[in-house]
Amino acid sequence: MQYFRQPFKQLSAQQVLAKGQMLVKARTVKAIAALVMCEEQWIREQAVNPTYYSFQAPKANGAFRLIENPHPKLKDCQRLLADLLQGVYYGIRPRASYAFIPSTADETSPCNIYTNALRHCQSKWILQLDLKDFFHSISSQRIKELFMALPFEYPEDAAHVIARLVTSKNRLPMGAPTSPVLSNLVCFEMDHQLDKLARDHGWVYTRYADDITFSGPKRFSNESVEIIRQQIEGNDFVLNYEKTNQSRIQDEPEVCGLAVKAEGKPDLSERFVKDLKSDIKTYKVLTSDKMIAEEIFSAEALNRFRQHIEGELAFVRFIKGPNHGLYLKLRFMLADGMVGVE
Repeated sequence: MQYFRQPFKQLSAQQVLAKGQMLVKARTVKAIAALVMCEEQWIREQAVNPTYYSFQAPKANGAFRLIENPHPKLKDCQRLLADLLQGVYYGIRPRASYAFIPSTADETSPCNIYTNALRHCQSKWILQLDLKDFFHSISSQRIKELFMALPFEYPEDAAHVIARLVTSKNRLPMGAPTSPVLSNLVCFEMDHQLDKLARDHGWVYTRYADDITFSGPKRFSNESVEIIRQQIEGNDFVLNYEKTNQSRIQDEPEVCGLAVKAEGKPDLSERFVKDLKSDIKTYKVLTSDKMIAEEIFSAEALNRFRQHIEGELAFVRFIKGPNHGLYLKLRFMLADGMVGVE
């Protein structure tokens, strides 16, 4: 299979699904190790004591986010595993899920932050909820149970080893390439339940990572919010009540960084721009002469962070256009931060 190592955007949906099936059929640690180009013994050793480098990344609100960056070899292994897991998720993804889903070469309905917000533009009221400590709330045991259930049905040994390989401190780490797609797989049942609840009440439901959005023709009653809460917490997630709010569409509420406008198209929100500027500033710190000299982060890790920012900039360019002043300003900020990294 020549396409096995090719990125999603170069593959057809059929080829992506075939990659997923390879992982489903690999029911032993040895077979999985072969798929991710690692030795079985090394994988078993990493499962006992995985190596991560932790650091605090500043958030837009002034707080800090714990990032756990896997050792380069472990990260390469996780990256290959994540690619295969995406193939599995692509075949079963709920229509309400919009985050961490790469598009194929023949994609007709891309899932991204824009199409997530677009789903709500025809509604009159928007209810937003946030899952507290999203990645960290997903335990290693829960990942093990995921691999022992359909569609994988791995034996306990394989499920245990792979679950330990992709978790740190007994939960999903922020920084591991496998965490995004695994979080989507864990949310599979909840997404179907909440989507059915929404359809039964004439609402629209979407989830973008830990950001849950409902919209409908009228204000959500306390009873409706309570029903939604029970469904979510029944799936072993906890809501961040401080971030629960609802707004009228004419107030142009923000959905995942985009301002949703009645019967119009989503646009960049102030928060999205603020977060992007924060990422660029963090990148400038990490690529300062002092940080480069101390070799705290590998050139690969820094370049991947830069690629993340480039992706956000590409999104700004998509929304605002290549000659818009905001896009040009952000592009200049990033160019000014590219110090010490090829």
